[in-house]
Amino acid sequence: MNENATQERRSSNRELSRRANAGIEVVLLWCETTGKLTVCVSDQLEGTYFELHPPPELALEAFHHPYSYADKGLPYYEDARLAA
Repeated sequence: MNENATQERRSSNRELSRRANAGIEVVLLWCETTGKLTVCVSDQLEGTYFELHPPPELALEAFHHPYSYADKGLPYYEDARLAA
């Protein structure tokens, strides 16, 4: 992928909401080009990260309760650099 396409992809994501509490940060993103919604969850204490792609009608619910929507088979990233 060329640099311009990567930059365009990044700029097409709009942050709709963000919240953080007790080392857990949750961000709701909307992609202008595809219309898809993404909920990003980062646990700074555990050093873990995962993403959800809820349908539009469940996006706010998934944003407020991401662990309820997390699939146990979902790729779950661990990184010691995330842990504080």
